Amino acid sequence: MLAALARTAADDAKAVSVITWLLVPGAVNLARQLADLSPDIDALVAGQLWLTVRSYSGDPHRSVAATLLARTRREVMADLGVGDAALRRDRVWATAVPIGSVPEVPDLDAGPDPERELTELLEDAAATGALTREDRTLLLDVAREAARLNVPARRGRGGLMTPSVAELVAEDFEASARTVRRRAAKAVTNLAAFRRSTL
Repeated sequence: MLAALARTAADDAKAVSVITWLLVPGAVNLARQLADLSPDIDALVAGQLWLTVRSYSGDPHRSVAATLLARTRREVMADLGVGDAALRRDRVWATAVPIGSVPEVPDLDAGPDPERELTELLEDAAATGALTREDRTLLLDVAREAARLNVPARRGRGGLMTPSVAELVAEDFEASARTVRRRAAKAVTNLAAFRRSTL
């Protein structure tokens, strides 16, 4: 029923109203999760949910409610300059450092930076053809979502193959969660083989 309503949302304001009311519990939960990003988070989530429902094309292969809420989350975070969607939308703004929050001088004896090492490894793998640029981006997105969700490392491949992670990343790649998991698993295997060849 929700999918049928969503397919008419672009031309039917009543359908949009029905869908948004049905998604109120999910939107409330989403606003609670993002509450520390803005004092006006309720209004931002409500407005973006309406826009997301209005522009939904009605993909029958996805969970309509989960898809609409995931897109709403992504767009709200992008509007607030947070996350990968914000970085893709405006790299300059997303990487800007606000006055008063300039990082401290790093401790030169702190040892290697794991994130920098991973980025360099992925860059080297992409440069040699062991990974495609798309798979490099996919692995970074999967890793960031797994870290953000605090996925237990005991899950598949350090948590990278967790279904909830794949669902969130699938939105950005316009693919199914199953496809994301399959591509990410293959990319991890290729990356491991590349790393062994460099040792």
